Amino acid sequence: MSSSPLPVCRCEKETRVITSWTSKNPGRRFAVCAEGCCGYWAWIDEEMCRRATEIIPGLFRKINATEKDRDEYEEIARRNERKLYDVSANLVIKSVFVLVLMKYLLISFY
Repeated sequence: MSSSPLPVCRCEKETRVITSWTSKNPGRRFAVCAEGCCGYWAWIDEEMCRRATEIIPGLFRKINATEKDRDEYEEIARRNERKLYDVSANLVIKSVFVLVLMKYLLISFY
């Protein structure tokens, strides 16, 4: 990242930096008028080589797909945890019922 100061726009205001995520300019930064009043914009970074512009969008698609898969697996894990809790609670209730029933039968049998 360059340490040179950001350009000043046509209306003499500070500019702000935005990162492009288009297929043609992935990750390339540019400056725009912070107020948005003069329509100024200029590239800050040099244009990327052809190979980088071919590879980067594919990498982002893979990252996004992986994050989507992770989110889906996390949701499945949460549902399974809720089911496990429900089954455990059900098992405890049934166990208590069986113990009470056994105690009742033992008392009434003897």
